[in-house]
Amino acid sequence: MFGKAAAERSRAIAQRSGGTVVDIEALVAFAESTTSDEGAAVLAVSNSGGIPPLKALLPLIKMALSSWPSPHVFSGFPRMLSQIKQLENEVGALSLAVTAGDVSTGQDKQLTSFFP
Repeated sequence: MFGKAAAERSRAIAQRSGGTVVDIEALVAFAESTTSDEGAAVLAVSNSGGIPPLKALLPLIKMALSSWPSPHVFSGFPRMLSQIKQLENEVGALSLAVTAGDVSTGQDKQLTSFFP
């Protein structure tokens, strides 16, 4: 999910569906909670003020997805088709959902049909 209010919409969709938001902040928090080399690599970039590249995030994403409730709502990335393909190669096929309107209130009838 991208654009204005993407984080808010992602949280609302995850909450209504019983899933989890997957964004850079969540992955950095996950990295802090693990003692893995993958987590340490992501933290090294993040703690130096950088944004970890997808290649560094992929192993951590795979670990996080196996422990977080699905569906997984990606927020802020992947941004390009090549990144989507990299992510799919690592974790399997992704589904695409497009939303419009206020997803937090249940007033969006199209979304309500998916997430009662």
